[in-house]
Amino acid sequence: MLFVVIQVCARLFASNAAVVSALGQGPHILAEILFAPLLAGWSICVGIGISTRASDVRVAQQLGTLSSIPPLAVVALVSFNVFTPSVTLAVVFALVLLVADVFLFRVVSALFDRERLITGAHAQRASSAGGHIPPPGAVRQIGRMGGDEGGRRNT
Repeated sequence: MLFVVIQVCARLFASNAAVVSALGQGPHILAEILFAPLLAGWSICVGIGISTRASDVRVAQQLGTLSSIPPLAVVALVSFNVFTPSVTLAVVFALVLLVADVFLFRVVSALFDRERLITGAHAQRASSAGGHIPPPGAVRQIGRMGGDEGGRRNT
């Protein structure tokens, strides 16, 4: 949808006809359709994976910045003509990104602990020795913290 808006704005407001014709070429449209969702999936999965493991905000930001190096390296290799841009190369890179996205999704979903993000504490897992496992969707009561003793508040 955003690509359509950019195309319409370029046709309406671009003073140079070369800009409009360059935006409408097939390889640019193919790259937008293939790589925008795949790179978004990459960045989301890597960002969630980093946030599940990092305990400090600065560390998470630095690791997030480092995680952008592999896609940028591919762009640099193509722009320096190490790889000759072609439809076949685009499809191969798209398939590699798709496999990486699926793998990262599976790994990140296993690491993700939503209770730690909400309460700051790790979820209590039932032990394998006959512990109670609540049904899916059940709400677990979390005890009060602080001065609550025997139902009375310390004032």
